Amino acid sequence: MGRTRISIMLIIGVSLLSYFAINALAGGKVAILEYALKPVAAIDSGRRIKSEWRATIQNRASEPVRFTVTIVFVDGNNEEISQAQTQCELNARETKTFSDTVILEAKIANKIASTRVAIVETP
Repeated sequence: MGRTRISIMLIIGVSLLSYFAINALAGGKVAILEYALKPVAAIDSGRRIKSEWRATIQNRASEPVRFTVTIVFVDGNNEEISQAQTQCELNARETKTFSDTVILEAKIANKIASTRVAIVETP
């Protein structure tokens, strides 16, 4: 059981850990400066994996902005297999690090090949 848990954690760690910078909101209003997703624990005897995502996001506009951050988990065929969403808000010209945890079934987590991050402005 211990080896299985470690194997799952390593597979997910290799599959999910990423770091990049992108402009995500129309017009370059908001930019993701850093993004990482990593497993932090196996729970329920390894049946589920708790992961934490962290994104440093910058509001480049002169007004506050509200948005939804969506982490999309995709398989080797680039098909969506799961997602997580969080509502966020930034003041004008503010940079802030947001984070949240995601619980995934181990059988789904093992299929994850990569993630995509989307930011959509909300009213």
